Amino acid sequence: ELLNIYSSYPKLLELYKNFIDKKIEIDYNQFKDVKEIIQEMISYNKLLDCYRSTNFFDIFPQYRKYENLNG
Repeated sequence: ELLNIYSSYPKLLELYKNFIDKKIEIDYNQFKDVKEIIQEMISYNKLLDCYRSTNFFDIFPQYRKYENLNG
């Protein structure tokens, strides 16, 4: 669906083909357990929030229970 939307915009189409439409491979073996994976995800999204002036937990309230997960 994104490809159809972006098809009329060459710059967006280029971004889609180079960045958005990529399969992400995650090596879960680098983490000790599921809690560590969740902590990493929360840390990453909080960092993005700083740059974007957003709040991950406002956008995805179903994850709010992890907001104060301690390491």
